[in-house]
Amino acid sequence: MKRFIAIASFVVAAIAFFYLDSQEYLKVQLSETHTLLGFLAIACTVLVCNQVVTIIIVVIIQRYRGPEGEVKMLRSLLHMTTAILIAIAFLYCVGLLTKVGAVTAGFAGMLLGWSLQAPVSGVAAWLLVTLKRPFRIGDRVQFPSLALLGDVKQVGLMYTVLDQVGGAVGSEEAIGRGHRYGTDVSGSQEARRQLRSPAPAGTSPAACLRIPP
Repeated sequence: MKRFIAIASFVVAAIAFFYLDSQEYLKVQLSETHTLLGFLAIACTVLVCNQVVTIIIVVIIQRYRGPEGEVKMLRSLLHMTTAILIAIAFLYCVGLLTKVGAVTAGFAGMLLGWSLQAPVSGVAAWLLVTLKRPFRIGDRVQFPSLALLGDVKQVGLMYTVLDQVGGAVGSEEAIGRGHRYGTDVSGSQEARRQLRSPAPAGTSPAACLRIPP
């Protein structure tokens, strides 16, 4: 009910701001072509969209009986997106979007390159493992730097899945990022040969461990 009241309030406010702006009432210029009331009308419209999408998210997750945590996570992402859109609208209204956009684009490119280091390293490690095959699916391998010993179940693009031996439950499924394993398998051929041995049958995963990057 609160969200529907918020939607109605923002709709009324947006219509009022658009009307007052068209009548040139309380005309405060932010730039040659945009006024403060025009910006407030745009901001209220964005907030209406925020509330509508939030309701849709809640309905879909409740329909599929998803946990409340998923709603909170998606809602926080939606709020962040809304804040960014309102900031972009303000910069557009004051005529600074082009200047700020050029600086932001350069910074965003640098940030994107930094954030993609781990995925790119994971792909490179997957290629290395696939081509050189220091171990194969079914082999029992040991990664000393990660304190892991287990049987290889899957070698994926980003993760390598093991049936861990000697874990807290006795047999656990360990999922490690490929680029971490890529560091371990890039050692000498002799070390890799010593790590390989036939894997015993009958192991079953009992828990899931995700190794951080």
